[in-house]
Amino acid sequence: AIFLATEDGVEVGGRVSLSGSVETRLDIGWNFEITGFYDVGSVTETFEAVGKETFRDAVGMGLRYITPIGPIGFLYGIKLDRQENEGFGRLHFALGYTF
Repeated sequence: AIFLATEDGVEVGGRVSLSGSVETRLDIGWNFEITGFYDVGSVTETFEAVGKETFRDAVGMGLRYITPIGPIGFLYGIKLDRQENEGFGRLHFALGYTF
C-alpha cells in the first residue's frame, strides 16, 4: 500500500500504483547533461478504480553532473494539473537515474 498523510493527518493513497516517464538527455560536455522529462501516474485503492480522472502528470527539466559512481542532479518538475492549494512545482535532488 502507498499512503501519505496530509497536514491534517488524513491518509491519502491506495494499493494500486501505475506510472510512466519519458526522458531525454543532452550531453553538454564537461560531464554535464541537461534533461527534460514527462511523468504521469495514478494511485488508487483498487485496479477497477483506475480511470482517466485518477492520473496526474508533470513536466520538467534538470541539470546533472556525471561522476564515476553515477549522476548527481537537480531537477524541477511542474504540475500540469495543479489542484487547489497545491504549489506550482518542486525542486528535486537526485542520485542516479530512475531508469
